[in-house]
Amino acid sequence: METFGQPITITNGSSTCVVILHGYSETPYEFKKVAESIAGTGVDVLVPVLPHHGVDSDELLKADRAETWRWTREEIARLKQHYKKIILLGQSLGAGAAITAAADGAPVDAIIVAAANEAPSNKVRIAMGLARAFHVTSFKARYAFLRRIGFDPAYVAWKRDHFPRISLHVFIESLDDMARHPLDISRISVPIMVIHGTNDFATKVQVSSDYVFNNVHSTKKVTVIVEETGHAVFLSPHFEALMKIVNDFIQDVVKRGNRGEIATRMRIKKDGSVV
Repeated sequence: METFGQPITITNGSSTCVVILHGYSETPYEFKKVAESIAGTGVDVLVPVLPHHGVDSDELLKADRAETWRWTREEIARLKQHYKKIILLGQSLGAGAAITAAADGAPVDAIIVAAANEAPSNKVRIAMGLARAFHVTSFKARYAFLRRIGFDPAYVAWKRDHFPRISLHVFIESLDDMARHPLDISRISVPIMVIHGTNDFATKVQVSSDYVFNNVHSTKKVTVIVEETGHAVFLSPHFEALMKIVNDFIQDVVKRGNRGEIATRMRIKKDGSVV
């Protein structure tokens, strides 16, 4: 039986490690396909379990952003003893961890961030405001999206059983932390790729994408907007097209590091074409 709440490690004997940081309430298993695609380029890949994740709703309640940021810095320091280059790929909460690590000067060579929220949507602001007003602390998790896209039914059942409810406290923390985002973004100088899905409920997609692109100090910066895709951007129907862009970026960092200049905005259209 698959152990869904465990880390994923793929070793190729590379001097580069790509660390995939999953989102809040997610697990490494949701990024298994991403990890395998990246490992196919020859780098090592690690998908760790973020603190208090991968167990159940009660344990997840203990998670917070400050501990996640601290844990990420410690993990980078540990891995740097074994690898010449470290690239972070973060989704949502993991994107925040990657951005904070790079902004704080952690020894990372590039970051790829998906669903980074620099401009929360009106829907999220209203929902969190109502949650505060009426003292709502969690919501029932339905996992309809995972079922709709045909994700592993055994995993969906496992998540439904282990995570029947999801706490709102990390979402509220993220809104409260918005004031520090401009400073964090302005401190980033490593190569960065920013990925958003057009249908992301949580953020004003174009505003968030443009904000990061315009305010990082990186000489290598790429934004990718994926049509017909929401917050879970790596579960997009355009997975192959997206992973080609991601893997090309990773290989450029492996071969050239921070040398050269890139300033590119890309879009994966409904038909899968890239413009």
